[in-house]
Amino acid sequence: MFIQNVDLLCSWVHNTQAGISADVIGKSDEDFLPPEAARHTIKIKKEVLASGIGQQVEMSYTLQGKLTHKWMQIDPIFNHGHVIGLTGMVMDITERRSREIKLEVMAHELVHRSQNLVTVIAAMTRSMSGTSHSPAEFEHRLTSR
Repeated sequence: MFIQNVDLLCSWVHNTQAGISADVIGKSDEDFLPPEAARHTIKIKKEVLASGIGQQVEMSYTLQGKLTHKWMQIDPIFNHGHVIGLTGMVMDITERRSREIKLEVMAHELVHRSQNLVTVIAAMTRSMSGTSHSPAEFEHRLTSR
């Protein structure tokens, strides 16, 4: 969790993890995030500051040599109708995202294998239908295979 002012300098952090420590007070995202992650995060935060509308975003970047997936909620802080800063929360969703990717790969493989099986069955039925003399014979030959 964090609070930043309109200059995007951290004024409060809580429960920091993943290589980002409490010594970020007074610093901006580009001081402690990888360059690409900092650019993306700063862009979103500036949009929230300008619009006054919070955003949720999922992003991935490499941190300390590991691919990391984060989910971020960023909301404006108002004082008398003016945005005076941001508050937000960042969650590490790396493990969840890894599981989702594995499930997507398995689902794709299942679809592929199912399509192959349907193709084999279609070929068998075409082959048997031309050589079967009756529907009963066709059914018997198909179910016995």
